[in-house]
Amino acid sequence: MADLQTFTARNRRVDHSCDEPFVPAPATRFAGAELKAAPAPLPSTPPGPFGDLSRAPVDEILRIVERVTKGQPNPGRRRRAVQRVFSVLEEMAGDTWQERWLASGFDDEGAESVRVLAREGRPP
Repeated sequence: MADLQTFTARNRRVDHSCDEPFVPAPATRFAGAELKAAPAPLPSTPPGPFGDLSRAPVDEILRIVERVTKGQPNPGRRRRAVQRVFSVLEEMAGDTWQERWLASGFDDEGAESVRVLAREGRPP
């Protein structure tokens, strides 16, 4: 009768005696592969109900603000606030509103709030 060995997964011994030297597996199956960061592609359909507004003229954005704030208290005040912020952003360098926002410095750590754009003597 053949020599029968029984063992569990915990104590199974693996025979490492072979003639070939150990060669570690490559980190990836694709030789020379590198991870390269790149911006995500833009979606075919822009997100949001109003589409891509990244380069929209201020007048179009203000029309949307009027539409969205219709029936809410003080819609004119909101429109004026948006108009004031965008008038500052229009003067900044950049092709999109996001680039202009970054150029404005309002997103920097410790930056002043956009409330500094309020007219003097009026609440922000």
